Amino acid sequence: MSAKKVLIVGAGPAGLLAAHHLLLKGQPGAFDVTVAERRADPRESMQASKRSYSLGLGVRGRSSIKDASASLWELVKTRGVECERFSLHLGRRVLQIRQTSPQLISEPSVLINRADLCAALLDGFEDKDIFTQKVQAPTLLFERQCISVDCKEKVAVFQGPDSGLESVPYDVLLGADGVNSAVRNALLASEDAIRYAQAPLNGTLKTIHQKMPVALDPLSVHAMSGVIPPQGDPSTTATERLGLFWVPERNRTTGELEACALVTWSPESEPTSLLSASSAVDAQVSPHTWVPTPFHRVSSVFFAVRLCW
Repeated sequence: MSAKKVLIVGAGPAGLLAAHHLLLKGQPGAFDVTVAERRADPRESMQASKRSYSLGLGVRGRSSIKDASASLWELVKTRGVECERFSLHLGRRVLQIRQTSPQLISEPSVLINRADLCAALLDGFEDKDIFTQKVQAPTLLFERQCISVDCKEKVAVFQGPDSGLESVPYDVLLGADGVNSAVRNALLASEDAIRYAQAPLNGTLKTIHQKMPVALDPLSVHAMSGVIPPQGDPSTTATERLGLFWVPERNRTTGELEACALVTWSPESEPTSLLSASSAVDAQVSPHTWVPTPFHRVSSVFFAVRLCW
């Protein structure tokens, strides 16, 4: 019996972990897996880490990776930061709300840059302790933009870096290609279209990578809200209302502890000073650049919290 051709569109954490599960947990030789990704290999450039946000691997994420391979989890864990503290800043007050009960949490969460998580999962395909001679690693196709999917003929068409087109046949198709999913759009346009509903999220998110401000615990996640006064003058009427979420992360090159700042805002309070910044140095993000306020946009900050926990 020939192996089923499985095409996974999208080499993010979901697509790569799906490939691990199919190849490591399935019957040997049962699946011939190809993973196609429109971006470049995240291991070949630091730009992927700079534009990516950090996320947290809690009980479900940890269990899913461990279920594929305990060695894979150890590979991922070394790239991240173990954390079990969460600080909620309400004006000048700070509440420690992270649960530490051993009945609820057996291990700390691991905070890791999304691109570094993908790099670790990709390295797992080359690890001989994980992929032995009996298990064939997947075929990886980077810089392949999915142009179309023919659900009847079971063929996906990709555009490569030289603008050439490439057809990839499949038996099983897995769409892990994000918000503007070409796979989902193809399924919705097919005769057997699925029923669905969607709604836009209120707010916008920007990530900035820099050192954790000295005033904050470097091993805690911090959520806060506030306003940036014009020219930094607290006595002036403030117009830029923000939610800020600090997540510890490890620098891929140096291994040093740093932080990812996730900034959220609503359309009526667009932070022009942050949007015009070309780097973390220009942005100068710190708890002292704004006036702390009670949470005025719980939904925006909660959106950021859900990304990491």
